Amino acid sequence: ADPPPAEFGTDWHDPLTAAPPVPRPATRSCRVTLAQARFRDFTPYRGDYAPPAGCGTADWAAVVLRLDGKVKGRQYDRLGHLSLGGVEILRTSTPQPSPDGITWSVEKDVTRYRDTLTRPQPVEMLIGNVVDDTYTGVIDVEVTLTFYAADARTPAPDTPDRVL
Repeated sequence: ADPPPAEFGTDWHDPLTAAPPVPRPATRSCRVTLAQARFRDFTPYRGDYAPPAGCGTADWAAVVLRLDGKVKGRQYDRLGHLSLGGVEILRTSTPQPSPDGITWSVEKDVTRYRDTLTRPQPVEMLIGNVVDDTYTGVIDVEVTLTFYAADARTPAPDTPDRVL
């Protein structure tokens, strides 16, 4: 294969997000790990979620989902989804890696799913992948939820009382 043009250089950059960061209130917060998985085939990650203890019971000003990923080797971009209690809360695509490896992150305001987040739920995540002699990149991800407590200055927003 032809090498890349010289102006591309050899220093690969991690992907950047053009969207502004998800706003966060300046209130007390709690973090819960929703999923930690390594995707090398089409086996979904399955786990259990429980709301954070000591961070209020659905009295949250905001809830922010964050996916941190990394992959190294040869691979194509892959599609993925994350469901909580059967409710899809994230659909995503991975970037193509460099031979040296890349990292990326995705954030999403999931406050509107507050009803689903108030009780224990099963978690399912899948980023279908192929790893063989040609495609060598194993996709490694961690997904967290950060809950921001409501207070007098930052009340909990109105959200649906049920998500189907």
